Amino acid sequence: TFTGCWYDEKNTPSQLYLDILKKGLKETTGWPDEEIDKYWEKFLK
Repeated sequence: TFTGCWYDEKNTPSQLYLDILKKGLKETTGWPDEEIDKYWEKFLK
């Protein structure tokens, strides 16, 4: 998950995990890299 043991703690995902997610989003949505980065920016900040 993106959250840690504490309510406001965030653990950032590994680059490998992000690459796998990006590949899946490309296959299912057809979005370019820029659109995917824009989409998950709101979850990772």
